[in-house]
Amino acid sequence: MNPKSYQEPYIVKHILVVDDEIDICGNLRVFLEDEGFQVSVAHDGLEGCDMFQEHSPDLLIVDLHMPKVSGHDLLRKTSSLNPEIPKLVLSGVGVVNEALQSIEEGAWDFLSKPLCDYELLIFKIRQLQDKATMIQQNKRYQEHLEALLEEKDSEIKDLRYQLDGLKIEDDKDE
Repeated sequence: MNPKSYQEPYIVKHILVVDDEIDICGNLRVFLEDEGFQVSVAHDGLEGCDMFQEHSPDLLIVDLHMPKVSGHDLLRKTSSLNPEIPKLVLSGVGVVNEALQSIEEGAWDFLSKPLCDYELLIFKIRQLQDKATMIQQNKRYQEHLEALLEEKDSEIKDLRYQLDGLKIEDDKDE
């Protein structure tokens, strides 16, 4: 395996925003599109889950308290569908407990509402992108090491077989 292939970064191009607050979705869409991202928006967890499966975004931004399907349920569902896609929670209710619970449900990070500093959002997106890159690289390293281990294990078995054959011939000669 080429060592450079380990270093291919995870790039966030398409972001799915799931929030029942239309103004927040609109503001996030405008800001993120100005930053060069493609943005899809869903206004409840059910629609968000459908769009997640249909569009395969590179990043999910989700509110926790929404109608139909909560952000908690959406996190669990999307994490089971694809745990490697970064998930950022943007919520304003019960911040500390909600943050901890959302991390357990598959969120990678948490920002509280109201979001006053959109540059902080970009910073978080870049952090999640870096984390996803490291996870992908580690996965590739592990796969490569497992393949090498399997190859070396096979070579050892072949050598043992050859040695056993030599021992049998030595025993016959004696």
